[in-house]
Amino acid sequence: MSSKTEQVICITSCDRYLGNGIARVLLNDRKQHGQKYQVRVLARDISNLNEFKNLGAEVIQIDYNKTETIERALTGSLWVLWVPESDNDRLNLAKIFADACKKVSVRNLLFASILGADDADEKCLREFREMERKAESVVDNHCILRSALFVQCLHYFSKWIIEKNQLALPIRRESRMAPIHLNDVYCSIHQIICDENGQLRDMDKDHQKRHYTLTGPESISANTLIDMMNVVTDARVEFMEIKRRECEEYLRSCEDKQMTGLTKFGDHEENREDLFPTPPCPNDTEIETL
Repeated sequence: MSSKTEQVICITSCDRYLGNGIARVLLNDRKQHGQKYQVRVLARDISNLNEFKNLGAEVIQIDYNKTETIERALTGSLWVLWVPESDNDRLNLAKIFADACKKVSVRNLLFASILGADDADEKCLREFREMERKAESVVDNHCILRSALFVQCLHYFSKWIIEKNQLALPIRRESRMAPIHLNDVYCSIHQIICDENGQLRDMDKDHQKRHYTLTGPESISANTLIDMMNVVTDARVEFMEIKRRECEEYLRSCEDKQMTGLTKFGDHEENREDLFPTPPCPNDTEIETL
């Protein structure tokens, strides 16, 4: 395999927020630093991905019913960044994808999971653990990243915050969490896949078969989160505990035009730029995951 062929990374689920955002930041980073590796953007729906071509990516449509499309997309890549599909059939799709990875002998695989995937109490978490196992079966050079709630997900509640001056969540006021900024998730990914010169490299043995938990720099209560929001918005936001079902109904009623750019939530450094865009409204599977 030539060095040119090896300098390729495939990123999946780029028609959904996480895969799309990571691919976009990686491509901009590559351009800014003059790197030569190739980025392949994989998605089932590529109708809105033309911008990636302008950024120098190879945009490839895959079809889980035609596994040869997945195999062609993965062939010759040094890295696969596997972001699971946001689909109620994601377990079956994960099996198909893992089998395709094995067939083309993927060399390095990084799987994007969620915090709590080893907790058997929730159906969603059990599914992520099962998908992790499928990723682990592909190649020894695998690594699992389990991320806490993304700071950017707070944008989902922006309409409620602006209209009612309330942050309504299905948690207790004293509950603690450590949401992570996607900038920090990206930094973790970059550190694993790239060398000190910013070029793609084989997985370091220190990362091989590891499970990393990615959280924010501190555990905060709902009250602390409210205090942070009041600084950012110059408002008097209050916390309100709601039922899970009520939260799900609110998220399902979301419209993209209602989302607003409260991008400073979770910034832990002054003048820190949010590299990731405001997320679009979540689908049912993403709501369940939240």
